[in-house]
Amino acid sequence: MLVERFHVCSRSVLVSLTLLVMSGVLSSCQYEISIHAYDPTQACNGLTLFAPHYDNRFLAVDMEGNVVLEFERPDFKLDTAFEILEDGSLLILGDTLIYRFRWPDTVVWAFPHPQSSAHHSVIQMPNGHIMYLYYYLMDAEGWDRPFGADGIIEADPYTGEIFWVWKVGDHLSTDDYCPWHIETFGLDASDNYDWTHSNTVVYREEESAVYMNIRHLDRLVKIDYPSGEILWSMGRGGDFGEGLFSHSHDSQFLENGNLLLFDNGNHRLPVEYSRAVEIAFDPDLGWAEIVWAWPTEPLFFDSAMGNVNRLSNGNTLLTSAYHGTIYEVTPAGEIVWDMRLDPIEPFLRPWIYKSERIPALDFHPFGLGRKSSWPTK
Repeated sequence: MLVERFHVCSRSVLVSLTLLVMSGVLSSCQYEISIHAYDPTQACNGLTLFAPHYDNRFLAVDMEGNVVLEFERPDFKLDTAFEILEDGSLLILGDTLIYRFRWPDTVVWAFPHPQSSAHHSVIQMPNGHIMYLYYYLMDAEGWDRPFGADGIIEADPYTGEIFWVWKVGDHLSTDDYCPWHIETFGLDASDNYDWTHSNTVVYREEESAVYMNIRHLDRLVKIDYPSGEILWSMGRGGDFGEGLFSHSHDSQFLENGNLLLFDNGNHRLPVEYSRAVEIAFDPDLGWAEIVWAWPTEPLFFDSAMGNVNRLSNGNTLLTSAYHGTIYEVTPAGEIVWDMRLDPIEPFLRPWIYKSERIPALDFHPFGLGRKSSWPTK
């Protein structure tokens, strides 16, 4: 039996968070969960799942902010990428391992990522394989340091066999880059240039295609599977959609075929601010336009992280990462739920990388329940 923590507690309980402050010093931060808006007649009732950044604690809170589940494992990294599978188990992307975990205490498998470091995104394919982003270094002509690039790996998590590898450096030129990250910001913490910094991979079996969100190029690319050919690019310097989003996260497809993503808004003029955007597009016509966005005016800015989900009632769940806030808004842009991690110590607000909402009826203390009735992305 694996060691685990599982208990029910109330909103008033203070949760400890280890937060990496800008100086790089680890500090202990105390926060409490508060609800600043809640309209039960319009909100999509359920439980909101998230993990505070730089903490290995996974929380599920009800609509009133009460913590109904708190789970912690020292060997899991819960504060970035996680995906909830059809059976309610979790895909968890750790520092050296990818886990499939079933509540309350079962590791179905633990897969060591074999090339460099996996990061940001891991998904399960219909055939049971996993697909994830990984980081590698490559030489760039005319530059004194390597460029940090991204690739995609498909693997069998049970046998460890690698079935498909795709590298952005084989298809895009290093002459195409974000000037701020390469020329102004310069080297990253590992003394390399952070070239692409992708953060989302999506596999669509019906199209035999893989989609990759390349944050630092402000671009979403559609990749033919398994040939690896880039079929089209949306965004800055792409085939269409110039200027629609900047340094985005969490791109996903809606049932209507539109694209939903968290537009971080880096370098947006005249003022940087973040938002959720829904984009209608037609690659054959080379056309794309924003059909819905929230907020429409500057409200917050997350230079990194953040995510967005479309809920079953048509509302949208949005995570403002640096502000430790999760919003639910209606199609008309009305805030019907607003949850915040309020810091006890000033200037040490906890971050939230992403959040997910599940119906409360599907939740019970020994599992996350059936995903068949969960909100559809």
